[in-house]
Amino acid sequence: MLKKYHGGAVFEQQTDILGNYCRIETPELVEATERHIGKFVREHQLISAAACTSFKASANVKEALSGVNAKLLDKSKLVRDGVTGEVRISELTPLMVACLMGNMTTARILVEHARGTYLPESPEDFRMFVDVKIARSMGGNNALLYACTAG
Repeated sequence: MLKKYHGGAVFEQQTDILGNYCRIETPELVEATERHIGKFVREHQLISAAACTSFKASANVKEALSGVNAKLLDKSKLVRDGVTGEVRISELTPLMVACLMGNMTTARILVEHARGTYLPESPEDFRMFVDVKIARSMGGNNALLYACTAG
């Protein structure tokens, strides 16, 4: 598995995540690619997998999380609310999408992965991942509120 995702050669692999293709990249290639076509990371694949409600959704999320480019929370999208001064995010996170779609299995996988990723070094990042709210112009909800409205 490690050789498949982190081997020397770059290759494409067809995935089941909404019928898309993902590019498995080494860290060096990510930097080179960002210079040419802009920033491409696997959070888009995570969001697609989180939105998937089929029985394959959890496998798709685990596959997306296994890559070196996976991001649970893109801090470059954080904004400060002009009214309250609190930190919000300007686009939906994978956890928000999973909760919005009512896919609690995927939400559990994302939270467990975040717990392992953030808690040892930064409990504040873990709290932000779970509790960050979307910008007011997009509704202002956090993942828990999306889960409640999804039923």
